[in-house]
Amino acid sequence: MSKEEILGRIKNIQNEISQIEEGAKKKEEYIKIRINQDFDARIIELDSELEAIRKEFDEVTKKLDEIDIKKKELSSRKRELIVKAQPLKKKLSKLKSEKEKTVEKEIKAINNEESAKKKVIEQEIKDLENELKALDN
Repeated sequence: MSKEEILGRIKNIQNEISQIEEGAKKKEEYIKIRINQDFDARIIELDSELEAIRKEFDEVTKKLDEIDIKKKELSSRKRELIVKAQPLKKKLSKLKSEKEKTVEKEIKAINNEESAKKKVIEQEIKDLENELKALDN
């Protein structure tokens, strides 16, 4: 082969390489376009669904945070009420006990007074019965 034939052949081979590279680039573009068409619609749909879930998740998280804050406030108020109620419970218990003792004391006084009056009346009846006996004799 001559020098020119070899150079011509090299040029042909280089052209073949260029055609292969161009063909590969066209195939890559076609594949990218086809895959994008196949997947992009589903990706957009799933991304939209995921975004809706993210929004709801954020809302739920925010509401839970608000509930946690409210729970802490209510727990604090509950402790305050417990502390406030303890001395009142003690006072109430003492007052009920004092009431019961007072009622018992008053009833005992009434019973003592009743017994004393009955004794006086019974003695008077006894004296009258003795006087009646003395008159009969």
